[in-house]
This record gives sequence, structure tokens and C-alpha cells, in this order.
Amino acid sequence: MHFAFAFLTLYVLFRIQFWVGVTIILYFAALLTFTYFVLFLIKNKPFKLPQILLLAYFAVSVFLWIVPTHKIYYCKQMSTLKENSSWDFEKWNDYSWYLYQDGKYNDALKANKKAQDALVANTVNSRLDEKYTPLFQKDIQEILWREVYMYFLLFFEQSILDKNWTDPYIVGADLSLIKKMENENQILN
Repeated sequence: MHFAFAFLTLYVLFRIQFWVGVTIILYFAALLTFTYFVLFLIKNKPFKLPQILLLAYFAVSVFLWIVPTHKIYYCKQMSTLKENSSWDFEKWNDYSWYLYQDGKYNDALKANKKAQDALVANTVNSRLDEKYTPLFQKDIQEILWREVYMYFLLFFEQSILDKNWTDPYIVGADLSLIKKMENENQILN
């Protein structure tokens, strides 16, 4: 029973943190749980509190497995997405990825657009006035990385439209723009 509880807990942790391998852990936890109950029923003992808790925990785990990933992400990040919607472009990008993975293409496009708007708002709000000029190398690098991030958000938007988005991160994207910006950055040094 302890192993079943441990693997169900591991499953819940992996599911809520969106880590890879969650399905394998659930299958193993289910196998342990079913094995425990088969052996328990063979012994013909009455159910007590530990067995009831294990069944309830297993039911919660199955419920988490059924709930779409984008809904879990939204519930987990809801306060951040609503309160800081004009700043947190990375969370909007992640949310668009989970929507895309669950087949919600129009909603994924909307979330991607919010990520783009948040990135623009973040860039504008980080400048103290309209006469802002980057004087330090750190400022120039920050502007370059925001340009790169906007490029990727636009790339992801096109991938959503083409229904061929394979990775929410840089992997698989055209890195020529980054190389070009790095070369320009070396010129600025």
C-alpha cells in the first residue's frame, strides 16, 4: 500500500508540474493499486480507513488524468494570468501551448496574441520615458532578447495556424535570426 501511495503522489506531482513521464507513472501507480486491492480482497479482510483513502486518492489521480492539461495550467496560474496579464508573456505562451496540445486552436491563437501583447507591454513599461535610449550593454541585450522572443511568438502563431507546432520552446525554430542578432550584438561591443 505504501508504494501505491508513493507512486500516486509522484503522479500528482508530475501532473501538476507538467513534467514528462506522467503517463508511465500513472500506469505504474494504477498497477500497484490494483495489485494491492487484489491481494487485499483475496485475504478477505474488511475495508478500513487506509484502503478507503487509497481508493479516494486513486480516484483523484484518475480525475487529474481526465482533466485537460490547459485547464490544470489555467487553474494553477489563474491569479498570475489575470493580475499580471500585461507582463507575464511567458505564461501566456505556455498556456497557448497547452491549449494547442488539447486541440483548442482558436483559443491557442488568442493566448498567443495575449503573449505578444504582454511582451510589447512589458517592453514599453520597462522604459521610464519615451526618450529611453539603451546606454548600457545589459539594456541592449535585453532589447535583443525581447526581439528574439517576439520572433518566436510570431513563429508559434504561424505554427498554430499551420497546425504543426511541435515544441513550445526554441527547438525546431529557425535560429538564423538569433545568429544575426548575436552578430549585431558583437558589433555593438
